[in-house]
Amino acid sequence: MTRYASRVFGTAGIFNILVGMSTFLAPALTARQMGIALPSNPLFLHLSTWLVIVFGIGYCLVARHPERNSDLMLLGGLGKILVLPIMLIAWHRGDVGAAAVAAGSVDFAFAVLFFDVLRRMTPSPVSPA
Repeated sequence: MTRYASRVFGTAGIFNILVGMSTFLAPALTARQMGIALPSNPLFLHLSTWLVIVFGIGYCLVARHPERNSDLMLLGGLGKILVLPIMLIAWHRGDVGAAAVAAGSVDFAFAVLFFDVLRRMTPSPVSPA
């Protein structure tokens, strides 16, 4: 079980770090691929990019010791579960392109995996004998 958890969170960590770094290093390219305009004030882009990277580092830390990081697993799952619905709403309004929905789908898949790991690692209650 620990090996599965390490793979899930390690992969998610690398994914977040790569996405965050590419957005930070090439914001115009990333915005174009997501189908959004590059903001005139980059503050929120920088803050959100930094959060994506920090969460990625957190996922990598969870991957190192999943047995002691169930709270971070829950936080990660909660962080990722709403990305797809938010992207779908934005896509429906015409605010983002299909690539943003695809990225949201990856986050949703990770959220499902995070909750699966959490469920498997939660000890089942012992019934009284």
